[in-house]
Amino acid sequence: MQPPFRIKFCGITRLEDIDNAIECGADAVGINLYPLSPRSVGLEKARAIVERANQRCKTIGVMVNPTRDEAESVFACLGFDYLQLHGDEDPATFELATLPPILKAIAWRSEEDSKVALRWRNARGIHLAGFLVDAYDPNLRGGSGKLARWDLLQPRPPSLIGIPLILAGGLQPENVAQAIESVKPDGVDAASGIESAPGIKSKERMLAFQIAASPFGS
Repeated sequence: MQPPFRIKFCGITRLEDIDNAIECGADAVGINLYPLSPRSVGLEKARAIVERANQRCKTIGVMVNPTRDEAESVFACLGFDYLQLHGDEDPATFELATLPPILKAIAWRSEEDSKVALRWRNARGIHLAGFLVDAYDPNLRGGSGKLARWDLLQPRPPSLIGIPLILAGGLQPENVAQAIESVKPDGVDAASGIESAPGIKSKERMLAFQIAASPFGS
């Protein structure tokens, strides 16, 4: 199964950051629709971001614990390429939903998370685009700047084999090369590590991230 992207810059809030992200090598951008996130945008801004991307990169809507109706309504409104679910959603809720491929975020902390991964694989099958492994934070749903547990991903857990693994959690230009070497993910995702302030992307840091992630090009 092909990974949905190699480099994703998440939490885009400004239209100018779309152009810079693409110029700096991102093949996907995340649009955060979780109201409690400092990088959250409303539907109108989200639609403008999707339109600005204009198929030049993949667009990923990020939601936390939506109902099936909420997820389908947002997708119908925005038409993004993937839906990233970043909460404690029940996979059965989305089994027959009319949605794009789902990227399920998991804060991998123990083998117990393998049960969660297997439930999603059984429920969504080929409509599951992959798993995004993030750091655990009791208050934030991504974008905390904390590192994910790389040690628990080496070797790759059996429930994550044969499906794309996207590594997130505290990635920045200074550590992404080490993360790729250590975990060997299929893609990487950065938010706070490429910013000058929450939601404000730094073109210099985005470019530095892409250069540091060059092992993906080898």
